[in-house]
This record gives sequence, C-alpha cells and structure tokens, in this order.
Amino acid sequence: MSPSLTRASAYTLSLAPIIALALVLVTLLPSDSRAAGSVTLVNDTFNCSSYPQPVDFDLVKVTITDQSVRRDGFHTGDNCTGRIDRIEIDISSGDGVKVGQGAHDLVIGGGFVRCNGNYGDVHQDGIQVMGGTRVTFQNLTVNCTTATNSAMYINEGASGNGRPTDVVCDGCTLMRGTDRNRALRIGDSLRSGARNSIIAWCGDGSSCGGGEAIWFSGAETDPVNQNNRIVLYRDLGTTPLPPPASPPPTGGGGTPPPTGGTLAPVRGDRPEISGTAREGETLRTSNGTWSNSPTRYAYQWLRCDTRGDQCGPIRGATSTRLTLGREDVGDTIRVVVTAFNAAGSASAQSRATSVVDRDRYRDRTSAEAPAPAAPTTETPPTEPAPAPTEPAPAPAPTEPAPAPAAPTVTAPVNTAHPAITGVAEVGQTFTASAGSWSGSPTTYAYEWRRCDASGDRCDRIRDAANLSTYVLTSDDVGHTLRVYMSASNAAGTGYEKSLKSEVVAAAPAPAADSTTAAGATDTAPAAADTTTSDATGDSADSTDSRTRKR
Repeated sequence: MSPSLTRASAYTLSLAPIIALALVLVTLLPSDSRAAGSVTLVNDTFNCSSYPQPVDFDLVKVTITDQSVRRDGFHTGDNCTGRIDRIEIDISSGDGVKVGQGAHDLVIGGGFVRCNGNYGDVHQDGIQVMGGTRVTFQNLTVNCTTATNSAMYINEGASGNGRPTDVVCDGCTLMRGTDRNRALRIGDSLRSGARNSIIAWCGDGSSCGGGEAIWFSGAETDPVNQNNRIVLYRDLGTTPLPPPASPPPTGGGGTPPPTGGTLAPVRGDRPEISGTAREGETLRTSNGTWSNSPTRYAYQWLRCDTRGDQCGPIRGATSTRLTLGREDVGDTIRVVVTAFNAAGSASAQSRATSVVDRDRYRDRTSAEAPAPAAPTTETPPTEPAPAPTEPAPAPAPTEPAPAPAAPTVTAPVNTAHPAITGVAEVGQTFTASAGSWSGSPTTYAYEWRRCDASGDRCDRIRDAANLSTYVLTSDDVGHTLRVYMSASNAAGTGYEKSLKSEVVAAAPAPAADSTTAAGATDTAPAAADTTTSDATGDSADSTDSRTRKR
C-alpha cells in the first residue's frame, strides 16, 4: 500500500470516533428548532416562560406521539406574555394547552388543538386554565374527542394561587369529546369563558351521559358566554350553523349582544408604537388591524418593567399619544388598544418599547452654572527665621524634576444657555447661538424642537436637523421652540437646551395699497440706510452672517 493511501486510511479511522460522538450529541439535543419566529417540538412540552419575554412567535407546533408517559403539549409557565400568531398542538397523552398563574397579556391568534389519544384514563382537557390574567385565544379549533373532562376547562388550580381572570376564547370552535365531557366548563374564575364561538356537543343529556354543552360550577363571577352557537357534533360542518336558541347569559347584568350574525372585533396585526423612548419625547400608537368593522377605539398606556412585564396603567394616558416624563425613565412602555362595535369589544396589546432614556438636556439656571473660583487674598504664613546652624554639607546631585503633566481634558459643560433670537412669526427666521461652554468644544450640533406654549412636551422637528437657523412655518403657530445643543471635544459631549422662545404667531395680513383719492400712488422718499456698524466698519448684518456660518 502506498504511503499516501495509508495516511488517508489513518485520517478516516481517527475521524470515526468524532463523527460517532457528534451523532450522539445531535440525538441527545432537545428537538427545539427556532427559526423565523417559530418553534417546533416533538415529544416535548413547549414551556413559554423558558423563552425571552414577551414572546412573539409566528408558529408554535408541538407533536406528542409517546403514550408511555403523560406529557402536555403547551405550558404557559409562570411568566408568559406576548403573542403567538398560531399554535398547532397534536397530543396523545396529557392536556393540549395548560394556562397557569403568572401568564398575562397573552394572545394566541389561531390554529388548533387536537387530541388523538390519552395516557390511561387520566384527566385530560383540550385547554386547561388554572390561572392567568388577560389571556385570549382567537379563532382556535379545539377538537379533543378523547378528552375525559372538557374541550376548555376554566377553574382556579388546586393550590388556590389565583383565579383565572379575563381568560377568553374568542371566535373559537370547541368540540365535545367523551360522554363525561362538557365542551366548555366554567368554574371558579372572573370574567372568563367564550364569546362568538361554536360549541359542538353530542346532543341530549341521556346520550351525553348527563353532560352539558356549557357547564357552570356556581363559583364563577361574571362568566363570559356571549354570542356563542351551540350545535350538534354530528352536524358540525355539514349544515348551516343555527343561531343560539335563546339570548346568552350576560354574566353580570350587561346588555345581551345583538343577534343577526354580528361579531365582536377580532384582532389582526397588533398596535405599533412609534417614536423615541426618551424623556420629553412623544410616543404614538396605531390601532392595529381588526376584522368585523370596529366603530371606535379606546387607548390605555402602560408603564412596565425593563423586560416589558409587571405593567400598570398610566393615569390619564388614554389617547393615541403619550409624552414621556421623568417618572418613565428606566421603564418600558406598552399600549392596549380596545376596538368596539355593536356586538362587543376586544383588546390588543403592543410590544414593549426599549427602556426609556433620560433627557440629556437639562434646564439649568445661571445660579446652577459652575461659578468661577473667587480670587484669594490670603498670604501664606511666614515661617520663623531658623536659628544659625552649622553649614550643611553640599547636597548630592539629584535627577532633574519631571516635566509637568499635560492638563487633563474634560468633556464640555455648559456655563450659559444656548439662545434663540428672531421674531416669533411665521416666515421669520430663528437663529440659535451656542451659549458658553467649558472644555473648549471643537464641534456643536443643533436640534430644533416644537413645544407647547409653556415650553414643555417638545417634539423634534425632523426637517431642521443640525441647522443653526430655522424658518418658522404655520405648524409652529401657537407653539414655542427650543434648540437642543450638544458640544463635543476629544473627552466627550455635553448637552444643554435653550430657554423657550416666544409663542409663534401667524404672519400679519399684507398691508393695504396706499393709493391717493385721485388714483395716484404716493411716492415715499428713499429710506435712509439704518444699518449700524461697529468700530471695525462691519455691519451688524455681516456680523450675524458670520455667526450663522459658524
């Protein structure tokens, strides 16, 4: 055998253990593939809380074929929030979806839960809700013919750690399973249940083992049972769906929804927040997209922790805009948009913003500016004359003293506010001066902002970026302006904003034509040149021109 063939064979043999080890590792890795906003699992439970929150998946697909152990398809865990556009759960063992305490503000936008078998004769639900707050399933089909309890079961968990609150299946199809099963079972809960949904069951009480299509335990408070249609399982998909036999319960004395097929709004795309997450900036929200023709919208802004969790309403923040304040710094912001029509309402929550940053530009009066050090008049105390002593020996030669260290360069600090000059009138020009700064800045940047009449709630003017002048427009009428300055040198950047301008007024109407009674026009003598000059002969206009060029 040639030496080259021998070496090739040796390399192949040496790689064999590595390849075998790689195959073993691949086999042992969990079958979780996350790509393009999706999760696919086989014989493994999806645990929502193990992923970064809030979640935002296009698809979660779980297939459970192993019946040797009880295994659920989908667990929210104790901190699941966000949106999953579609779930596809095929199980042959435990519950399809299990919602626990701590899940909140979660929307599952569609898909199916399908039960193909069970582990022995243990309790099984298509959707089991043991806790959670503001959890919505939309357009979900639950087909669990093997379920030994319910297609959807809502009841506080045995540990008593929190009633399900505002947990609703909206536009769902809930299919009844075995004879002990109720399609929708509502136990100890608050404002939870189903609306605009199809409840499919086997028929009368005798053939269903005494079960009901919808069952109430008596421990529920304000259950949701609105505009649902109860149909026979055998007729599902083969005959037109009949209307409810009687007006559905309102669960709290509300007005029953109208009949005639009108459905409450169903969310498509979530609301989106635009704007910069910084103190003093204004955020805006879209409505998102909705089906079933909403007629009006309501808004509630939320202040959340840095992860977008633990949200609470911001008092009075109920419009499409929110101006961020000092109290928002260090938090994130969400908004809930609620869509209404004659049949009801539905809510959708935006993603969280980035963490709100502080405003780097601070109002500072001249009293707060660093004061120059006062000159000292003290003289150092004189030492008493030393007593005569023996002449000291000549000092040994020493190394020359090191050269003094170069002065430390520090970032610029503002010592006098930037200023705005000009007439506060549409068509006139405002000019910004940089003010005074320590640290010898080498560059300046300008940012014009339009504020309310008191100089607060300022929005950046997009088409005036980094200009020292700004021509006033009709958009500025009734507003004040500020210029936000930054000054930089090699050590860093300092920030300051100007005092507010005067309130901008509209341009005056053009003057009437000064025509004499005889139709002749008076001719005024030429105006004298009123341009002032300084000692160097430069006019004020030319000086101002030089200032603008800087």
